Amino acid sequence: MSMPAGGRGMTATPEYLLLACVSLITTTTAGCAQQPIPVSQAVAETESEETDLPGSGVTTATHIQSPAADNDSVAEPDTETISEPEDKPEKLFRISEEPLEINRQRLGGVGIHVLESRRLILLTDLDPQSVRELPNLADDCFDYLERICGPLRPSRSGAEFQAVGCLISDFELFQLMGLVPGPVVEMQHGQQFGYQFWIRDQPEDYYRRHLLLHEFVHVYMTCDTGLNDIPDGWFMEGAAEVFATHTITSSTTVFGVLPAQFAGFEGWGRISTIRRRRLDRIPAEFTLQSIPSINQIRYPEAALARDDDRYSWWWALSWMLCNHPDYSADWTRLCRCRGKDEFRQQVENMNTQHEQRLSSDWMLFAESLCENFHTMHSFPHHRGSDESEPRKLKLRADRGWQDSGWNLTENQRIAIECSGRCIVKETTAPWYSEPNGVTLEYNQGRPLGEVIAVLVGPEADWISQRIIVGDSCTITAPRAGRLWLQINDAAGTRAGNSGSYHVHLNHQLATGNHQTRATIRRAMLQTPSQFRQQLLPTSCGVETAPLTLAVH
Repeated sequence: MSMPAGGRGMTATPEYLLLACVSLITTTTAGCAQQPIPVSQAVAETESEETDLPGSGVTTATHIQSPAADNDSVAEPDTETISEPEDKPEKLFRISEEPLEINRQRLGGVGIHVLESRRLILLTDLDPQSVRELPNLADDCFDYLERICGPLRPSRSGAEFQAVGCLISDFELFQLMGLVPGPVVEMQHGQQFGYQFWIRDQPEDYYRRHLLLHEFVHVYMTCDTGLNDIPDGWFMEGAAEVFATHTITSSTTVFGVLPAQFAGFEGWGRISTIRRRRLDRIPAEFTLQSIPSINQIRYPEAALARDDDRYSWWWALSWMLCNHPDYSADWTRLCRCRGKDEFRQQVENMNTQHEQRLSSDWMLFAESLCENFHTMHSFPHHRGSDESEPRKLKLRADRGWQDSGWNLTENQRIAIECSGRCIVKETTAPWYSEPNGVTLEYNQGRPLGEVIAVLVGPEADWISQRIIVGDSCTITAPRAGRLWLQINDAAGTRAGNSGSYHVHLNHQLATGNHQTRATIRRAMLQTPSQFRQQLLPTSCGVETAPLTLAVH
């Protein structure tokens, strides 16, 4: 499945589906591509032989065997003694696969090697010693997916699940041998149909493994029903990205991780993409962050579906659902859905249960997402429903965005005053900070420990640029929005912080200066989309001073 920086979206032709020896399922149709050479011609049957790569733990093979299962068939009951219910559910099987005969000698003669494990047969023109761990990595991923997504349906033939992948350096060579269907020729990174996938070789070892796992996940998650009845695309791609993100140690492989740093995840770049998009404010006076709403991400007809960075947003939303304590159970139920209708009903159940909170949590999470994001300390913290518009609150240093309890109405002004001390870092001694922060270290261009704020739209379809509060600030909002506060720190390092600031919030009369009133009038004449680009903080410290916005 073709991915910009790891995605899919290709098509297959009917001619290839009849000629290829692997069961391929198409996603869309896009005209007729040139017929490939049938695999049966390129890999004629020969006598079986197996050899082991020295020290690899991986077997090269000339063919795939389909061992029969012991108990796949259901014995017929004695109709004289047992009454068979008429509505007994039909036993379900995953999509059919056909044995693929691989002529190792013929392929080896042109430099294509065959590596095999229980769950993957890998054809590659790379040095087999350099990629010998990949089939066994797929085996580990299969076991992980069984635990997360549930077991697959049985095969009608009784064969065990086994995918076939092509890891390609010389694309023309694989085409010449009839191993690449026409639609795959245009893929940028990877593509999957049925039980087979193709990926282009990558310069980074990590991203080569990631792409292989991404496409392997697609095989697992589509082989029960085929591509005609699967969950929505944002989820299929987001889940594949979440599950494929991994670390390898000498003793184990861990899937579904969040990178703690760039090193070791070269070529992946999802967090870097989101960080770059958050800075995408054109023209410069716009004060909204460029973060799509949760509905823009989930609905395939949205403009995001044509965005080259869409895989980063799909991954981020999926990772949040998977790891947020309020949504992880919903994520597990989504992962166990096989058909589209079942999946969409589960999404609707999740929306009903969590209502607006899910949408605002997404906006605030995406705003602060970084490597090593700390799930226990950095997800947004909501206030109880009985704590509306509190005059005083404690702003904790060990939490991320914290709900102020204030829904600002159009033109409403609020004065914020902060006091106290907290610890924002410890080296040889604690770093004590007051509300204006400490200038020994900066996060997103502002002092560590400084009080900052954002406004989130009533429908959580926009989020403002960060607003500097410090020890005092007055904010005017030209439209309604929820006020959130934070003690400035990276979402991956705040776990060691302690202490809190005292925050006082008070209504202010919306008098302001002439420039402020004029700007509000202009905002009121704008369309909603124009307004969302011009949230208005009006003063900081003293009433007539313009509020400084941190542009990161």
